[in-house]
Formats: sequence, C-alpha cells, structure tokens
Amino acid sequence: MKASKFLWTVFVFSFVLIGGVLGNEFFQFYSQLPVVSEVLKDSQSSLLALQAATIIVFLFVFFYLASSGFRWLIEFGEELQKMSFEDKFAIVVGILLGLILTLIVAPILWHVPRLGVALSILSATFFVYLGIVASLSVKKELPGLVFSRMTKEIPSSILASPKIIDTSVIIDGRIKDVLKSGFVEGQIVIPSFIIEELQTISDSDDPLKRMRGRRGFEMLNELRKEMGERIVVVDDPEIPRFEPMDSKLVRLAKKMKGKIITNDTNLSSIANLQGVETLSINELAVALKPIIHPGESMTVALVKEGKEPDQAVGYLDDGTMVVVDNARQFIGQTIEVEVVSILQTAGGKMIFATPKESATKVPRKPPTKK
Repeated sequence: MKASKFLWTVFVFSFVLIGGVLGNEFFQFYSQLPVVSEVLKDSQSSLLALQAATIIVFLFVFFYLASSGFRWLIEFGEELQKMSFEDKFAIVVGILLGLILTLIVAPILWHVPRLGVALSILSATFFVYLGIVASLSVKKELPGLVFSRMTKEIPSSILASPKIIDTSVIIDGRIKDVLKSGFVEGQIVIPSFIIEELQTISDSDDPLKRMRGRRGFEMLNELRKEMGERIVVVDDPEIPRFEPMDSKLVRLAKKMKGKIITNDTNLSSIANLQGVETLSINELAVALKPIIHPGESMTVALVKEGKEPDQAVGYLDDGTMVVVDNARQFIGQTIEVEVVSILQTAGGKMIFATPKESATKVPRKPPTKK
C-alpha cells in the first residue's frame, strides 16, 4: 500500500469516527426535546432506528468532508513546498498562536452541554486561521524577531566579502587559474543548488550537456584539492527551492553581502539592478589582453591562408586574429611581423600586419604535453 493511500485511510477513518461521535451527541441532544421525546417515548425500536439514522447521516457527511478535505490537504502540501521560508515560518507561528488561544478558550467551551467538543474544534479552527492570517501579514519581520537572519549553515568565517561562483564559471574552468593567481580575495562559496544544477546537467540525455556537467564536477574536485579550506559549500534552507537559479544566487549574495563571479551577462544585469556586484571572467580576460600599437613587432604562428591573395592568418595566445599580408609562403611557420593597423570588431580585435623586412623564421615551440 502506498503512503498516500495509508494516509488517506487514517485521515478518513479518524474523520468518520468523529462524525459518528458527533452524530450520537446530536441525537442525544434533540431526542430530549419535548416534541421528540413525547412521540418516541413508547417506542424503543423507533428511538434506536432514529439514533442509527442520525449516526449514519453524520458518517456519510463526514466521509464526504474527509475525502474532499484530504484532496485539499494534498494540494495544500504541494503548494507549501513551493512557498518561501518566510511564508512557511509565518504559517507555523500562526498555527502556534491559534493553538495557544484555543487552550485559553477551550476550557470554557468544553462545559457547554452536548456541544462542548464541537465548539472547541470550531474555535481551534477559527483561531488557527486567524493566527495564520495575522502572521502572514508581518511575515518579513518575523524571522528577524525570532532569530538572527544569518543561519548556522553559513560559517561566520566566510562573511567577509565572500565570492559566490555560478555554474557557467565552474564549467568554464578558467576560475582555477584566476584563483591561483591571487587576484581574487576572500572565501569562495559554492551554493548547494549550483551542485544540484551540475548534477542535472550531468544526467542530461544530451551528450554535450552531459560532458559539460562532468567537466564541471572535475573542476570542482580540482578546486577543492588545490584551494582547500578556501572553498566552502553552503546549504542555506532560507533560499526557496523552486526559485529561478539567478534569483537564488542574487538572494544568497545579498544575504551574505558577497559578490557573484559569473560569465552570464543576464545574471550580471539582474544582480546589478538589485545592488549585487558581479565579477566576470570574460571581462577580466578582455581587460588582460596586451595593448598593441601600430609599428610594434611581434611573433606569430601562421596557420592558414587569408581571404585576399598572398595573405596568411595566425592567432595570438589570447585568440586574437592576426592577418599578415605577403606572407602565404610562411604558412606553417612562426615569423616576426610588424603591426600595421588594428580593427576593433564586435567579436574582438583583428590585427593587420606585414612580415618584417628581415622576415626571419622563428623556430616553433614543440607542443606541451598535458
């Protein structure tokens, strides 16, 4: 038997049992009325039949209410999972307030003849509902009144300018070299929901996504080995589980007063609008490209023909394209060139050059073994 069916059975049975008790109490109440008692005083069998009919009616009514109520509870449970921590906390506080008020009023209602139990249940329902409504109206202030806004799951050692990295940076991989260089200070925070997203990507049916997810996990393992205690995985229960990933990162960064390291321009825009600073590995890479001026000399490996006759194309270590005129005979070699002009495009820089008059062949370095 599934858990849901078992819960349904227990819930309905309990509700029907209450219905039977209330049906009997209701019969005992109205059977004492003069009109009823005079009619049925000489007929014990009719009295028993009326009692049974009353109880059966209550049983059916409460069975219907239990079935409908159970479906409502299931739907409520699903909605509850999607609620934020503030909403859940407010509901719990509201229920506690309602039960406290019920404990104050119930002893008075309990002494009402015949209807004491029913009135106590109704009062509990009313006070709990009232407590929940009141708590939800001040839900944003409640957590601060009860406990500190920073949870125990976030160690105090990482609260000084922590850097939170997102999935794109982990998969990209350049973050390891950036951290080793020492240009990024502070604790490096990896939220647990980022690891969950990597797991989802790793389990994807798409081979490309699966490869990216596995590369991300390999990078995480390397970071943990090389950075040691500087890498901290944080699991914060106050972050709503079903929020979009960007919203979770921004919420966590605001709470920890940290910065987000990302390559996602959309995330950067969202974070900056909400006052959270972001650090982009892509922007850092662009900023670190060497500044080249016309007339300077450089060495470049020519790898293919250009679009124009007698042109050759090569690339610098940072990926910048170098177009060299009158250099087709040097394809496959590394030569000295002189920069003629630089063209800035949307995709980056393009350098136009010519072989130096000396145009000497520079020996190519053998490829490094990885």
